[in-house]
Amino acid sequence: MEHPFLSTTDLAELTLDEIQTKISDLTGKLNFAYQTNNQTLINQIGMALESYNSARAQKLNDMFPKNKGDDHTDKINIT
Repeated sequence: MEHPFLSTTDLAELTLDEIQTKISDLTGKLNFAYQTNNQTLINQIGMALESYNSARAQKLNDMFPKNKGDDHTDKINIT
């Protein structure tokens, strides 16, 4: 479940490096929340991490070309 106060359009405007930095920062905060056994904070940070991880995955998917309709005609025929 993504965090309700993090807009996906705002996250899409961030660079990949900014997203990575924020994920690292949130992971450190999540570790602290686990150490203090603060379940509410764990849930909130977990939702924020999921939002940032989704944005990172979308950025990475956009970086690589999609080979839709590739019929492999340029490959070697071994028949």
